[in-house]
Amino acid sequence: MLNSANSFVSRLFAFSSIWLVNAAIAQYCDPQYIIQKAKYDSLYQARDFYGAAIAGEKALKHCLNCNNPEDQYAVAAAYALAGEKNEALRQLSIAAEKGYSRLEHFVCDPDFRTLVNDDSYNEIIKTITQNSEDAEKQLAHHAELAIELQTILELDQSVREETSEQTPSDERIRQMMIMDSSNRVRVCDIIDKHGWLGPRQVGREGNQALFLVIQHADQTTQEKYLPVMREAVRWGNAEFSELAMLEDRVLMGQGKKQIYGSQIGFNDQDGSMYLVPVEDPDHLDERRSCAGMVPIAEYLSYFGLTWSLEEYKKVLPALEEYERSRH
Repeated sequence: MLNSANSFVSRLFAFSSIWLVNAAIAQYCDPQYIIQKAKYDSLYQARDFYGAAIAGEKALKHCLNCNNPEDQYAVAAAYALAGEKNEALRQLSIAAEKGYSRLEHFVCDPDFRTLVNDDSYNEIIKTITQNSEDAEKQLAHHAELAIELQTILELDQSVREETSEQTPSDERIRQMMIMDSSNRVRVCDIIDKHGWLGPRQVGREGNQALFLVIQHADQTTQEKYLPVMREAVRWGNAEFSELAMLEDRVLMGQGKKQIYGSQIGFNDQDGSMYLVPVEDPDHLDERRSCAGMVPIAEYLSYFGLTWSLEEYKKVLPALEEYERSRH
């Protein structure tokens, strides 16, 4: 039985979009990437492994996050299952050179069982073993920072959970602002000194703390660190879905339309919530899919809102006017 973990979708980060609508995110987008990625998945599940490998390689040519070793690993798996040992080993070698470090997964992966007696395979094992050891050293090196960032994450979330339990008082909002300010100073200091630390350095929770604190910071801070997070995404040190939210937040703060539909507005006049104006709403779900976000209808349902593309397009001019009045 095939291991579903070998799905190209599960191995690749979604760093592409079919319709480009903003120059700030264009560096992650290529129409062919998601098309070829989906083709890989379909052919792999249909057991057309050679066809899947070819589609995967085509996707790699359009992948702008090409430092991520998971992409080559996925293609190598398809080549191995297609009986193309030399090409599978070549792709694995590239993945190892790029830093693939999931040693335990690799040695147990049934897709590569036909390669285990090859001398090149043994050399690849040595490289991945070294990568795994280096990754463990990175975690150990940043252990204190990881713990500190986990604490910051807990503080960021706990103060918001307390505030959401009831209509927040002025005092509760003041406490949250004080906490946000304190967290911002420390997180900015960490990023300035160490860069945007990824999960391999500080774990997933530590990495998430960086994003949330910047997301909850003032407009100036968000704009300062947005380019840093973009670069972090390119190198696999931040999630594209989180970058998409920060992109939207910054655009909204600048009085511009958002791209991914992550920001919900509150109408002071009647107390209703609404989807803050979105650029090119016709292709919103395609962009959200590429960023690893749920469809807009599902997202809006979390807020008790319903989605109708045609209705949204009708009210969009009024929403734009209301947003302009607030800036």
